[in-house]
Amino acid sequence: MSIGPDYKSYSIDELLEAHETIDRKAFPLQFKVLNDEITSRSIALTKSGVEREQKGETVDVYVPNEVPIWEQLKNILLSIGVIVFGGIGVFENDLAVKICRRCETVYHLKDEAAWVMYASMLLMAVGLVSEVVDHYDKRNNEHVYHRISNLTMLPGLVLFGLAMYLHTQ
Repeated sequence: MSIGPDYKSYSIDELLEAHETIDRKAFPLQFKVLNDEITSRSIALTKSGVEREQKGETVDVYVPNEVPIWEQLKNILLSIGVIVFGGIGVFENDLAVKICRRCETVYHLKDEAAWVMYASMLLMAVGLVSEVVDHYDKRNNEHVYHRISNLTMLPGLVLFGLAMYLHTQ
């Protein structure tokens, strides 16, 4: 019979949420078990954090992003495919774009429209690759990659719309 919840079955996010919300004075044993589980998953508390915990202060636990290997492969392969496909389309001055799966119309972009669409594709590739780079960057700077994602998504959509507008002119 266990004293509290089985933290081994918790995800990282659930562990961190439990760490933030547990009543440490009312449940000191469960708090210790929770900290042990976090530490056993290589989310070591910093020395200053341990000292602050001994003084009764809260500890900020940083957990770097983890992107599954299949997600990384998908992002890298999709980025390479988009860059190569767009490059060939621009080189041949015929960038074929299908707006959706169900749409039967294929738009063949030429000249400026093709270049603008290729710029949109490059921004998409940068956003996808930044997620993979964020996985390997263990520093506490997820906000940088989130900003990269935001700064590539909106201009990419604007360029996409501009390319379609240029195509209709």
